[in-house]
Amino acid sequence: MKKFLSLIALLLSNAVLAGNAWYEGKVTNIITLSEDGSFTVYLDNPDIKNTCKSKRVNFKVVDMGVERTKLAFTMAITALTADRTWGVVVDLPTTVGTICNASSTASQGALIK
Repeated sequence: MKKFLSLIALLLSNAVLAGNAWYEGKVTNIITLSEDGSFTVYLDNPDIKNTCKSKRVNFKVVDMGVERTKLAFTMAITALTADRTWGVVVDLPTTVGTICNASSTASQGALIK
């Protein structure tokens, strides 16, 4: 019975993490991932640090499309060079501590303040 309850608790805790969340922070680094335009952004935000591996969010062309990825890259570069806060919708991983991806389904993907 204890194993059954533990299994249910584990499944429910993973289900709670599924979905997406909004994170804001200073962009500390941007790294290109491939020739297709995909890239990674590192955000200085304590909440994202606890959720996403290495405080990073991947933007993949295969998930977001070329135009949305280009726009996100432009916004990330602008936020980095202007030392501004940048916000992004992230698909939360089902396991804490894995790499997060930018949401491909959110209607609003990023913001510079």
